[in-house]
Amino acid sequence: MKGKAICPRFLTANGPVLLCFLLLVVGLGCKHKTKDGVSRLRKISAFKVDRALLPQFVRGQLSTCDEQPESEVRTYPAFKSDKPLYGAIRFGGGYDQEDSGILYHFAVDESRGTGKGYDRLYFDLDRDLDLANDEPRAPLKRPPKGATLQNSQLKQQTCFNYLPVDFEPGSAGQRPLDIMPRLMIYGSGHANLSFVATEARKGRIRISGQRYDVFLGHNYMVGGQFDRPLTPLHLIAEDASSYSPSWWGSDRLMAIHKIGQTHYRFSATPSGDKLTVRPYDGDFGIFEIGAGGRDIQKTNVRGSLSSRDAAVAVGGKLKDGWPQPVQSCLIPVGDYLPRSLEIEYGPLRISISENYHSDGKPLDMAARPRVYSINIRKNDAYILDLSNEPEVMFALPTLNHRVKLGQELTVKAVLTDPELDIMIRDLRVMIDGYDSNGRRRPYPKLQSLDPQVVITGADGEKLADGVMPFG
Repeated sequence: MKGKAICPRFLTANGPVLLCFLLLVVGLGCKHKTKDGVSRLRKISAFKVDRALLPQFVRGQLSTCDEQPESEVRTYPAFKSDKPLYGAIRFGGGYDQEDSGILYHFAVDESRGTGKGYDRLYFDLDRDLDLANDEPRAPLKRPPKGATLQNSQLKQQTCFNYLPVDFEPGSAGQRPLDIMPRLMIYGSGHANLSFVATEARKGRIRISGQRYDVFLGHNYMVGGQFDRPLTPLHLIAEDASSYSPSWWGSDRLMAIHKIGQTHYRFSATPSGDKLTVRPYDGDFGIFEIGAGGRDIQKTNVRGSLSSRDAAVAVGGKLKDGWPQPVQSCLIPVGDYLPRSLEIEYGPLRISISENYHSDGKPLDMAARPRVYSINIRKNDAYILDLSNEPEVMFALPTLNHRVKLGQELTVKAVLTDPELDIMIRDLRVMIDGYDSNGRRRPYPKLQSLDPQVVITGADGEKLADGVMPFG
């Protein structure tokens, strides 16, 4: 794959006409002045948000439990269980910033003895690395409706009494946020503790003549304050036919939404009592899918891009919450990575996203800097033409990982464009088929991207080979 920023004078014969038209639209249609809108938000329980949003607000920030104690902790309490669970959680950090945020340690005990069920949570609220001086949390007698998750694989699920977590220790006027810990133990023995922020904010706002209910809160990252770019913000249109986004990144405070003919940005106060919406007053460039010199008659794209402080839709008007495919579109100026893009490339359908793995570390973006390789500039067209040579990255095993004879080795690989740091998720080809009414129509058929893998020993002897699925 390859991406290029093309100056207008270097575009093909049809390019200058398209570029001039799009830039004219920018000048005439997207920058007219509109007043800022301000909405007062009220505090509500996170368990009483709109029913469709409840799973988003109660999923919580997850921490994996371990059977080994944390080496940093000076003192643990005297446990009743022979198999207590240990762990740590960082609140208020960046999801791609290693060791950021406020670190807390915890342990979970069985007060009635080993095998009787985990029912005591020790949480180092004062962060003195001594859990023995912290009052243990008992299970909630009556968890809020919606607090427990429906999962048939769970062997135990316990919601504990709330924790008053202070995200800015020593700050005047800063009120702690109540967080509900939820222990989940699966039949496989895997255990994790999720931390659910129990507060959310709700209000109503008018944008471009349309009324919206707005919900502000926390989900899989608990930041404490409500003004962080990744804070969840959901817009629920009063009129079902109005703008109702569901593209990846649209449910964040940092999302830029095009409503009517105007792009809008949102901001909130740290306490979440006020939400402000204002027209985007920056410049635009063009994002385009190109053929890369190949004989391809039709190229289209839809999805979304993310920068450090913004998320934008890629495509045309929304249909069922997603932008419709286009060959090119206007994008606010910035440096982006693909959150999720569906590309139509002749008869092929290609799905790509940012690569959220690291070499030897699955689902670990903090191990390396993120690459914002899609550079949108004023009066320029950035063309993504899929011409770079792809490479295989092994998320597992780690480098120099050793296994003994008879042990199982887990291997996970992803197909990437290392230059743009993009992950190629799947490939489909359009084939002819028939619908339930017997009418002929094209269908996408999944194509295999699985590589032939050969595993050798240190002496070069082939130990195994075969086709390995990407994952």
